[in-house]
Amino acid sequence: MALALDRNIVVALHELAACKIFTGSIDDAIPLVEEAIRLSPCDPDIGLRYFQIGTVHLLQSRTDKAIVWLE
Repeated sequence: MALALDRNIVVALHELAACKIFTGSIDDAIPLVEEAIRLSPCDPDIGLRYFQIGTVHLLQSRTDKAIVWLE
């Protein structure tokens, strides 16, 4: 609902990505988080966004990419 009103709500993108991860639609999570990073590159919670992407890569057994995002 929030994203329908405003596609630039970073927190809503982050939380939607979390829902995608928890429900198993992990391929859909990375573009949402990347959009959140693009919209707010100086966000104090940006570490959480990087953590989400790293987690998705870990779940997909792409440890090399996960390490880059989690560092």
